[in-house]
Amino acid sequence: MLIIYQSNNFETLLKQACQIIKNKPLSNPMKNELFIVNNTTIEQWIKIFIAKYIGIYANIKFDQCENFIWKIFTYILPKYTNQYSFTHLHILWKILSIPKLNNYLMNHNSNTKNEKFQFAFTMSKIFNQYLIYRPEWIELWDNNTNIPNLSKEQKWQKKLWRSILYYSKKNNQNIHHFSNIKKKLYKKLQIIQVL
Repeated sequence: MLIIYQSNNFETLLKQACQIIKNKPLSNPMKNELFIVNNTTIEQWIKIFIAKYIGIYANIKFDQCENFIWKIFTYILPKYTNQYSFTHLHILWKILSIPKLNNYLMNHNSNTKNEKFQFAFTMSKIFNQYLIYRPEWIELWDNNTNIPNLSKEQKWQKKLWRSILYYSKKNNQNIHHFSNIKKKLYKKLQIIQVL
């Protein structure tokens, strides 16, 4: 069963979770409580909070948002989701594999591997966030369309994203990601997206 509790205060949510874990433990002691988190830092903080509040930390599993959502996609649409190749690390290595990467760097004469890696690392994190929080941008870029009202300084991102897609197709990698697979999911579940 999925129960969602909402609050603007993270500590309030954690206290509520601890009360539930303490007062209504799972009927099967071999099952795990599941927490879905944005990052491992929050995961560590929750573990410490639960251990302090309850006195013990056990039978709790954590999953990152994107992994959890991808598991749902895989369960409902297995034919499209055999392997997810748009994680932060996948995108990082795809960016590093772009032959004309210097075109995207501020200092075009920059050839140091460290600067290229820093750029690829930063952009892969940004694109990974766009896939989850700005899927409409990724969808437009997938269709080679510009984002309205986007400043000139940001338009190069579309070109970089298109290079990542090209690399994926060229290497026969799965090109399904959160943005383009959600339409298939909505259709399968017969959900109408309200914007």
